[in-house]
Amino acid sequence: MINGLNHSFSPNYNCILLENFKLFHIHKLLSIRRDHLKRIWNLYQNNSSQIYDFGIGFKLISNSILIRKFQNVLMY
Repeated sequence: MINGLNHSFSPNYNCILLENFKLFHIHKLLSIRRDHLKRIWNLYQNNSSQIYDFGIGFKLISNSILIRKFQNVLMY
């Protein structure tokens, strides 16, 4: 658990999956630009079941977010 979020780590894809994330958790967990976060949140509110690849280090998968581990994505 990271700050109460369910997550799993995949060494094959070098990424972290956060399940059922909440908006107020995201800015505490990740160094994601505000405009990118807004795009994620808008899709999340629309309950999209598609996979969106933003090309900036994360994908939205239904109510989960798949975050590729880059140096500019900080977990703290």
